[in-house]
Amino acid sequence: MTFERPDIAPKLQNEYGGGFAPTWKTAEIDGVDQKVARYDEDENYGPKLDGTMYLPWYAFDQKYLPQHYHKLVPWEKPKNDVTTFFQTGITTNNSISITRSLSGTNLRFSLANSETTGIVPTTEMDKTNMSFSFTSDLSSKLKVEGGLNYSITTRFNPQYSYTQNTLARILYGNTQVQLDYKKLKEYYMDPDGKPRTWNRGAWDNASPRFTDNPYWIINKQTNNDKTHRFFGNIGFTYNFTNQLYLIGKIYGDVYSLMTEERIAVGSMEESKYSKYNSYNSGFNYEARLHYNPDFGETLKDILTLNTFIGTARAENRYEVAGGFTNGGLVVPNFYSVTNSRQKSTAYSKSTWKRTNSVYGMASLGYKSTAFLELTGRNDWFSTVSKPIFYPSATFSYVFTNSFKNLPSWFTYGKVRAGWAQVGNDADPYVLKNYPVVNQPLHGVPNYGINDEINNPDLLPELKETWEAGLDLQFFDSRLTLGLSLYDALSKDLIISMPVDPANGHTSKKVNTGEMSNKGFEITLSATPIQTEKFGWYIDWNFSRNVNKLIKLAPGISRYKVSWDAFGNVNLYAMEGRPFGEIYGQGYKYDDKGNRLVDQEGTYLRSEEKLLGNINPDFTTGLTNTFTYGNFSLSFTFDHQHGGKYFSGAYMLGMNAGSLRESVSNGSREPDPNGPEGLGQRGVLLPGVFAPGTPKAGLPNDKWISAKKYGTSFYQQIAEQGVFDASYIKLRSLSLSYSVPLPETKHIKGLNFTLSGYNLWTGGLDWDGMDPETAAYNYGIGDSSLPTTKSYTLSVGIQL
Repeated sequence: MTFERPDIAPKLQNEYGGGFAPTWKTAEIDGVDQKVARYDEDENYGPKLDGTMYLPWYAFDQKYLPQHYHKLVPWEKPKNDVTTFFQTGITTNNSISITRSLSGTNLRFSLANSETTGIVPTTEMDKTNMSFSFTSDLSSKLKVEGGLNYSITTRFNPQYSYTQNTLARILYGNTQVQLDYKKLKEYYMDPDGKPRTWNRGAWDNASPRFTDNPYWIINKQTNNDKTHRFFGNIGFTYNFTNQLYLIGKIYGDVYSLMTEERIAVGSMEESKYSKYNSYNSGFNYEARLHYNPDFGETLKDILTLNTFIGTARAENRYEVAGGFTNGGLVVPNFYSVTNSRQKSTAYSKSTWKRTNSVYGMASLGYKSTAFLELTGRNDWFSTVSKPIFYPSATFSYVFTNSFKNLPSWFTYGKVRAGWAQVGNDADPYVLKNYPVVNQPLHGVPNYGINDEINNPDLLPELKETWEAGLDLQFFDSRLTLGLSLYDALSKDLIISMPVDPANGHTSKKVNTGEMSNKGFEITLSATPIQTEKFGWYIDWNFSRNVNKLIKLAPGISRYKVSWDAFGNVNLYAMEGRPFGEIYGQGYKYDDKGNRLVDQEGTYLRSEEKLLGNINPDFTTGLTNTFTYGNFSLSFTFDHQHGGKYFSGAYMLGMNAGSLRESVSNGSREPDPNGPEGLGQRGVLLPGVFAPGTPKAGLPNDKWISAKKYGTSFYQQIAEQGVFDASYIKLRSLSLSYSVPLPETKHIKGLNFTLSGYNLWTGGLDWDGMDPETAAYNYGIGDSSLPTTKSYTLSVGIQL
């Protein structure tokens, strides 16, 4: 059983409430002027949370909430803040397996079930898996084996849309911080099924302005799916002689997926229902003829040779059919594609691709000391215009077998080197241009063209790698060291390049570019202590990679890979530069490195410039394992050093005045010496006045309002949202105990394990986002739900 809790997330301030200004809004209600919050605003530059009595968002429903009708409450930090929105996620895993041997046949059957409730309420997953496998010697020459797995997975999720109304954006950016989440949960919907949100159009207008109640989202805006999957294999081995044998196998993987999206009537987004059923199948057929010659008594300890030739075919099919409503739903809470205000849209797609291959391998060994392996493979892809042949060669030499006078502590030594090429194909149907069937127009069939131009001359991608390494063992293998060096070059990369839209298309599928990756990896294993009862084992690794985009397409020097519109930041692949560079507007500096401000006290912006690279300088990991009797303790630390990432969540939260950092200056109080209407004193930005201003070169002494400072985080100075991606993590911690049992027929083994994952993270430049989360989108991180830490208790019984 696993328990999961939110870990890394933005920290919200609790000093100032919602609104665009620090002044109160009043409304005449029942003949009395009452203070009301600025419910229609989704920022947090409002009055200080000082206990002033006001009317909350739920104080205007006389019919269903009479106990709160026109009842004042204190303007204060909530008793139940955003952290109470989340729950403890729980995963329960149960499994059983049975093995049996009968007259040369081995059978295994297993049944497993996993039930998960996530940290977001209403998030659930249920997965059941059954598997069966067997091996059987039908004769002295023929052996058959196979297996079949079936799984069914059902998931219930809140909607994670790509609109501005995403759950993470609401929780950490565009929700007023004084809101009590217990009230949001209790009153998210009235008994008539209509939504209630704090973000009212006005005190007397309950319609949502910008944002749905988060509890409305998780209950009434859902994205669910159900998967049935079958995968398995069957094969045989037939021995013609002791040296010649044939292997044949078939691998299959088939699954069907039903997805269903619901957006209820009354949501900020247009109500909607969509449903899709997809089918995906992949089958691989292969046959290999192996020949391992016997060189006889004279040469058996000198030469070894293992060879095979083979052929294979891979086929993949994908089909999807479904539809969605348009213009909203007619009848609330009735989810069907036919329940559409306008004509619903039907959608279907079918793809197929095939790869035919021949390949072979020969591995020659000399005195268990020198080894040479050669391979070759030729693929005929249905998705590119030409076949491709890619060979490989590796050589290794165990030099400790040749030198007999080495010190006794030098146990083993091997050097190795290799060269290989690997090919890769494209998606189906990118060689020719096909018409697109659109919805009929006034009953007349309607056809169009793709936005992308396909390419009949498309070639396979090719990756060429050189590698060298060293493997060493000392002190009877209690200390081992491994070193690998590599140089990889990827050519003819298949990407979509932008074209002039005047020709009716926006992009073209092309082979272009060369990408270089060079680096090294070091591994170290040690056993400092090993006795009959106690052992200490260490594993360490270190890696560094340096990449470079050598060239792009002719006439194109950069390619946009990822971006964030809110922060106005882009990640480009630029010719002659390392891949993964972040570009955006930054600060302007003087010759001494001081930031420049204008005469109003706000930062000056530079032109678009390089803000950092997403790739780390290096990564490393360390695992320690201790054993004592039947106990085992193990823990792993991971460290990433260097690299940058951009956080859209930080930019949004600072723009809205929601984050703790937006009040870190310690004051938003009105400036008593300022002009009328100045608002909050806010921020004095560190820097000097720019040349050309009346106080050029002098330290900035001009205060600006917090609201004005917040505007600089929207499509202006992207550098403010760029952070160092370094971290150190206690990735895992595990304590196990194997119960000593008497020899019986019933229980052969019993063990207990308590483990944790992602228990601690340190060294963060900003503690509101996990750099690994940003890495999922090429270092451009948007608002996201918290990362989690988990604790697992498992019990294993062997019968």
